[in-house]
Amino acid sequence: MYGANIRQLRKAKKITQQDFAKLFGVDNTTISVWELEKAEPSIKHLITMAKFFGVTIDEIIGYDKDAEAKKE
Repeated sequence: MYGANIRQLRKAKKITQQDFAKLFGVDNTTISVWELEKAEPSIKHLITMAKFFGVTIDEIIGYDKDAEAKKE
């Protein structure tokens, strides 16, 4: 789910994968790999993304604490 969330947030800001990669100091293929969920971004990158997009890390990774509480 995090891949789709990253893609959606990036596109909402109208940023290409290449420009996004430059902002985060990674190769543009890394962004593709994250969006396809073939690899996970590091916590460092998640923190930076959350600040950049103005969202929480939970929102990026698709964690819903209310749904988790209902499972218990």
